[in-house]
Amino acid sequence: MAEMVGAGLGVALLPDVAARKIQSDAVCIILLTEPAIRWDIAAIWPRDRYLSHAARGWIAYMREWKKGRDANVESQSGKR
Repeated sequence: MAEMVGAGLGVALLPDVAARKIQSDAVCIILLTEPAIRWDIAAIWPRDRYLSHAARGWIAYMREWKKGRDANVESQSGKR
């Protein structure tokens, strides 16, 4: 992406972790901190394949965390 911007093909918005790794004099980088930008991500894993005990534990943890987060959002939306 940085190479395309450096070649004059436009501008880009990147996650800060990606932008911080760019080492090029051909582009200018400004870290945007305000307003806060929400970044949705997803977890993926192979279907019907072996998963280690640690991987299964991590998936279970994420599912429980999401359940609790979804319940919290629902309870807060009813407080209006």
